[in-house]
Amino acid sequence: MNVGIIGIGKLGSVLGRRAVTAGHRVVLAGRPGAEMTDLVAAVMVPGAEVAPVSEWPGVDVAVLAVPLSVALRMDLPLPDGTVVIDATNHWTPVDGEPVVDGTPSTVRVAGAHPRLRWVKALNHLGYHDLEDLPRQAEPAIAVGIAADDANAAAAAAAFVASLGLDPVPAGTLADSRILEEGGPVFGAPLTRAQWQRAVPRSVPELQQQPAPSAHENHDPRGEPPGLQEHQAHRRQRQG
Repeated sequence: MNVGIIGIGKLGSVLGRRAVTAGHRVVLAGRPGAEMTDLVAAVMVPGAEVAPVSEWPGVDVAVLAVPLSVALRMDLPLPDGTVVIDATNHWTPVDGEPVVDGTPSTVRVAGAHPRLRWVKALNHLGYHDLEDLPRQAEPAIAVGIAADDANAAAAAAAFVASLGLDPVPAGTLADSRILEEGGPVFGAPLTRAQWQRAVPRSVPELQQQPAPSAHENHDPRGEPPGLQEHQAHRRQRQG
């Protein structure tokens, strides 16, 4: 796969390293105003190329890994129809107060860049979780894939699977609130079985998936083991 990543911060660099290790051709671009992008990329993501988005070769999947406020206002000179994984999250210290109507952040990003095909994914795991996960973990850690376009979802799922993760359908972009802070899977590395217990059954795609086995260990509160602790730990690391 040809993979483009916009943003070479903690998340972008971790995803870049995993993508290079998976054998993808990776091209990186810093967010607007970023300094020393070439040097940072060479140190943080050896084996990746660096180029402005406007000079990228054709990419199969792009990943947006910048602050939400930047994603909403930046230019994205990608070809029409490019599949873009939105890995952003709202973070009040950087992005200001959240939108009060509960609109998922990717719905807002997609509205700002309607020429592109958007997928919400890879935002609900911490960069430290992605860094620490072995590529051949069994069972693999689940990653939600929310999209309005089935082909875009399939492309994103293939990329996620190549990183050693387990892509799990998470509905449409309108459903992607479940992947954001305060949602049932945010901040905790969950297996598919744990994910299915945590996510509301109202998400259509999940209704078609088999329920986890009755004998699998689970929290009697209905939450995956350690979910609250993982979420608290992630908030501390972000701060």
